[in-house]
Amino acid sequence: MKNELSFKHFIPSYADQQTFTTHLSMIEDLAPADSTVSMIVNKLADGTYHTIIDIKSFCGKFYSEAKEITSLASIKTAKNTVLSKILDWKKKRF
Repeated sequence: MKNELSFKHFIPSYADQQTFTTHLSMIEDLAPADSTVSMIVNKLADGTYHTIIDIKSFCGKFYSEAKEITSLASIKTAKNTVLSKILDWKKKRF
């Protein structure tokens, strides 16, 4: 499984990078085994943060995005949405 975590228009602190990586790992753990996971966090001109999580796998695509006041809140919102989609898929796949 390949994952990507990138930041646009800001550089998070080392501690924040570790926290963000932990959230990405949670997603990676629940994503289909053959997935490619991408998380992009963008600081917008108005000071808010926009997170996009895109998971591609043989069984399909899972996508979420969120815009929040802080980068961590944005990541958590997008993560919760995409994990909900993955869990729904897991319930229906067999």
